[in-house]
Amino acid sequence: MCRRRWDLCDSPKLRYQYLLNFDIAMHKLESDVGWLNANHQYISLMHEKDKLISFERGDLLFVFNFHPSRSWEHYRIGTCWSSPHVMLLNTDEVNIFLINKGLF
Repeated sequence: MCRRRWDLCDSPKLRYQYLLNFDIAMHKLESDVGWLNANHQYISLMHEKDKLISFERGDLLFVFNFHPSRSWEHYRIGTCWSSPHVMLLNTDEVNIFLINKGLF
């Protein structure tokens, strides 16, 4: 049995508040777009050195950057869509994490 500690995100000394912000943003994206029940799923990139994973789910492309100190711009990722892409959620935005990756 797992016990969730929701109170941890209330402590300003801990960084759990940033995970909560990410969780809230992902739930909002799901309620706006509805990607969880989509049939189309495809992992388009897994790059160990760059610490990057991208996958398609429904009509969305998710790109997760796990690099501790580097953000990527103009990173080329192949998809099944030929149309231009629109960014719906960017975790590098200040309102998600409120810190730069270099501070960890």
